Amino acid sequence: MRTILISFFLLRLLSAQSTAAADLAAGKVLVASRDLSDPNFARTVVLLVHYGEEGVLGLILNRQTEAPISRVFRELKEVRKDPVYEGGPVERTVVLALLRSKTKPDESERVLPDVSLISKQALLEKTIAAGTEPNKLRVYLGYAGWTAKQLEMEVGVGAWLIFKGDAGMVFDPDPDSLWSRLMRRSEQRIAVWGQPFRLQPAFQPARRSRFELDATERRVETRRQPERLAPLLWSGAASDSKGLGPTFPLN
Repeated sequence: MRTILISFFLLRLLSAQSTAAADLAAGKVLVASRDLSDPNFARTVVLLVHYGEEGVLGLILNRQTEAPISRVFRELKEVRKDPVYEGGPVERTVVLALLRSKTKPDESERVLPDVSLISKQALLEKTIAAGTEPNKLRVYLGYAGWTAKQLEMEVGVGAWLIFKGDAGMVFDPDPDSLWSRLMRRSEQRIAVWGQPFRLQPAFQPARRSRFELDATERRVETRRQPERLAPLLWSGAASDSKGLGPTFPLN
């Protein structure tokens, strides 16, 4: 019986992470390898919110800014002190949000069974004005973008671990430590039948130079994403002349 329970636990842990590009899909979470040195993505945890032939879009879950929502949406009547998140290095004036709700709002896109992507200005304003609690709503500036082929290549060289996403991970109360905890989970040792077993990324240090050589191409590719994914995005933000973050015209 003990052997069966250990085997079941091991299988569940194995299914929690992958290094196979075939497992990429919307709702999956990318965890940066320790060897991923690109400052745009080092030590990041990224939720894939859209995955298709036209492109891949993700939001970084663990980069809080110091700017509260009220500072970004200055015309809001309600004071919101919960922080805005840095969603990624592409189109930093684009606003997206993730909402935790069993009911999918109209004009939103379902990412997980109880998590929806908001990309429409009117819907986000309505959701904020309704007083949605911070543990159920997170707002992001910018996003991460790839072509499907590009992301598959990055996974293939060991830049990312793939986890099954869930609402608890997306709305983790301590996002600053999320990457470290997921990495510890992936590297923990489990004694199975008296033998140590280790889950670890398939990243090989000898191949690191190949990944670094592709860094420039990766950044060039991500700049092309807004054209391909424009229907999903709400844009039109203006930069704040005082450097305090973007300001949005709420018409």
